[in-house]
Amino acid sequence: MIKLNLDIAANMIGVIALILTLLSYQNNNKSKFLLWQILANLTLAIQYLLLNATSAVVAILIALTRNIVFFKFENKNKEIPLYILILFEIAVLIFGVFTFDGIISLFPVIITMLFSYAAWQKKITDTYLICVLVMILYIIYNFYVGAYVSIISNILELSSAVIGKVRLNKIKTDSY
Repeated sequence: MIKLNLDIAANMIGVIALILTLLSYQNNNKSKFLLWQILANLTLAIQYLLLNATSAVVAILIALTRNIVFFKFENKNKEIPLYILILFEIAVLIFGVFTFDGIISLFPVIITMLFSYAAWQKKITDTYLICVLVMILYIIYNFYVGAYVSIISNILELSSAVIGKVRLNKIKTDSY
């Protein structure tokens, strides 16, 4: 009974994460995108904690920290140094080793590493493109751990990333 209640609570929190994540993809400004992602990461960490998905919690907390650091650079219009990306990638790998619990536990590691690379990109359109692959991997992982609302979120996020990429490419094309 407690497990069922935790699953329900986790999926309700997933709805909040869904809204915050979708809001992130409606920005053509990298700082605003990262700010919404920070808020989404906070809710996702709680969701995966309730689902007892340890590797996802650790990956999300690293992602949260990464997004805060990247946000500070973007907010000052400074380029994010490569060494900072490498430090976050190494941190994800190290925690991935400690939370390894079968092949499926590698998904959050791979997802976080890909998203780190995506968030590091200067052009938001490149970020959105990489996020398409990230969302496909998230759909597989969330199905496995039972984060069903997050699957809906991932499908909507996937659609939003594609729409954002197309919209920004159109804006770029129209401005010529």
